[in-house]
Amino acid sequence: MSVSELNERLAVAFGFSSGDAYENQAGRLTPRQKGLLAGYQRTRRLGFSFIGLIVLVLAGMWVVVSFFHEALGWRDLSEASLFISIVLGGLAALLAICMLVGVAKGSDLRRGRISVVEGVAEVEVEEFERPKVPDEFFEVHSVKVQDKKFTVEPGQAAAFESGARYRIFYVKYSPPILLSAEAI
Repeated sequence: MSVSELNERLAVAFGFSSGDAYENQAGRLTPRQKGLLAGYQRTRRLGFSFIGLIVLVLAGMWVVVSFFHEALGWRDLSEASLFISIVLGGLAALLAICMLVGVAKGSDLRRGRISVVEGVAEVEVEEFERPKVPDEFFEVHSVKVQDKKFTVEPGQAAAFESGARYRIFYVKYSPPILLSAEAI
């Protein structure tokens, strides 16, 4: 298949415009891509907010236990305080780790920094058993170029040809966010 035919298949499958790859080559995002990344940022902020809310609730529980421990039947405050402090400390540590990892992995997402990988594509389909549903499976489609693996929809995976060379523009995140691709 010719390069132009492969690029046409990619454009149809992903909704790329000819301007997407052009803008990405120049290090810029198109308005469509900015909207896509804004959705990822909202989801990320929501996750951080949820974890923060849990820590606040536990801190509130600690305050309640500290002031009303006798009404709860605990004569010795150290028993309740130690338990709540361990739980709160563990969740606070988890929150801190998640935030540090999120900040590190999310810096390209926040800045809209575009990365590029170029090489031979390998289209993969992995089959997994559904949890708690014996004998029922689902497929995960992906495209791998060098060491970067992009999870895609089945129709999008079909737009790639294993063994053909591609240039893929993406944002480093977990998983990487594919912005545009072109056969070369």
